[in-house]
Order: sequence, then structure tokens, then C-alpha cells
Amino acid sequence: MSHDTPYLNQNTSLKGFTLKSPWLASAMMHGQKRIENRTQDWKPGWYAVHVGVGKEDPWCEQHVRENVTNQFYMKMIEDDIRDGLVPRGHIIGLVYIQYTLPITEAKESNASGWAIGPFCMVISHRCFLKNPVETRGQLGAWGVRGEVHTAVAAQIDADNAIGWCTGVGVRADSRTLRAYKEQLLLVKREQQQAKKAEKRKLEGGVQNLVQPKLAAFEKE
Repeated sequence: MSHDTPYLNQNTSLKGFTLKSPWLASAMMHGQKRIENRTQDWKPGWYAVHVGVGKEDPWCEQHVRENVTNQFYMKMIEDDIRDGLVPRGHIIGLVYIQYTLPITEAKESNASGWAIGPFCMVISHRCFLKNPVETRGQLGAWGVRGEVHTAVAAQIDADNAIGWCTGVGVRADSRTLRAYKEQLLLVKREQQQAKKAEKRKLEGGVQNLVQPKLAAFEKE
């Protein structure tokens, strides 16, 4: 993975995504969680990392502890949580998504513990915000605009420390990703056809039950 810093200034267009736990957010901002899992792939670029306001899932802390093997970084994450440096309901930093791997490829990477899929976005760079920006999150990738973008952009300057992330050891392959998408689409179509067939079967069974009763009623 190249360590060349992707271009970032106050005019950079941003999208955001929401993580459901401060544990996951801190692990990502410290370069440990190098994969973001989603149901569709996203374009490369800078993304704002937002921490959701939902109830904490104990799995998140467990997942982080299982995958962060460097105790120095684990201590930093624990300190972030203790000191409230990754507050819920706030954008706490920026990350650069470099490319996407299908889960089949990501499971062969050196970050396989973070790979859940079906699409695994590889993060190459990260940047903490000095002052988290409060905003509401959304599902998927959402646009960072207006006052929120202004507040984030105001913190993008020469003093920002943009850190790079250790490579995952598997490069992007557009043909593999395209074939994976086609396979998922085929599976989805087969599932939809199976549901339609099951629905027709149920409707046919109901008709078979109702029709004799209607015929008997008409004879009376």
C-alpha cells in the first residue's frame, strides 16, 4: 500500500458513515481497524467517521480486543473510551477508503479478523479531529454538507496529523470484484424467485382449500 497522502483540504468533498460503537471508531482512528464492512462497495475517497447514538453492543468491545494484538494501541483505545474522546453522536475523524475487496479476498488478507463483508473497504489513511463535530448519522454513506462540513473543514490544515495504515497484503482486482458482484446479484435473483415460487405455492394451497367449500356452499 502506498504511503503517499491522498489530497485533503478544506474544499474536499466528504461523505460520512456511522459506526455503532466508540470501540470500533477508536480502533479505526488508531489504524487498527483497517477494513470497513458494508453491503455495497463505496468509491475511494475521504469519509467522515461518525459514532452512532444507539445502545452499546458488548460484541464491539470483544471484537476490538480480539483483533488489536498490539497492547500499545489497545491502551490508547481504552484511554479514548475512558476520556470520552470518541463521543457518540459526533464525527470524530476522517479516513481514506482506498479500494474494496470482496469478503473472499479480504479473508486472505492480514486484516482478516476485521473482515465480515460482503464488501470490505480497505482504509489507507486516517486523521483525528481535534474537536469532534456533533451531527446525526444515517445508514450507508451520507453527504457531509452545510454547517457540519464547515465545522469539519475548519479543522483540516497543515497541523493535522494524517497517519497511514499498514497494508492488508491483498491488492484490489477489478475483475474479481466484478465477478463477486455478479455472483451476489445471481444469488439475490435466485432468492427472489424462490420467494415468489413459495408465495404461489401457498396461494395455490389456499385456493385448493377454499374452492371445495365454495362449491359445497353453492349446492346448498
